[in-house]
Amino acid sequence: QTLVTRLLSDEVIGLIRMVVADAPRFPTLAKLTSDAGRSRAIEAVATIIAEHSGRTLEASPRAQAKRNSRALATRILDAIVAPLLMRALMGESLDDVRGDIRTHVKQTIALFVTANAFDAFM
Repeated sequence: QTLVTRLLSDEVIGLIRMVVADAPRFPTLAKLTSDAGRSRAIEAVATIIAEHSGRTLEASPRAQAKRNSRALATRILDAIVAPLLMRALMGESLDDVRGDIRTHVKQTIALFVTANAFDAFM
């Protein structure tokens, strides 16, 4: 929730709007900005998943678990961040969007739990 709240700050939304507006003129800058932010968020969530894994693994399985945690983190962020970010970028009140973060995160994580997405890490 903290990560999503930061992503929906006035400053970040303003930066994203500016980058999107200038993307046709500066496509490389837009891609670098997007990739950097996305990579940081994925690594943060992947680290949390890996750290909360109850498994003790040898080096090779640990590396595979880290790759899997990145893949899962990517899917989780896509499911959580994208809908809220689109609402914010399309002009919906940021206060309204921020007010929905907790419920949206809980519902989305519940879907991943129901689908047993975390089982490999338990």
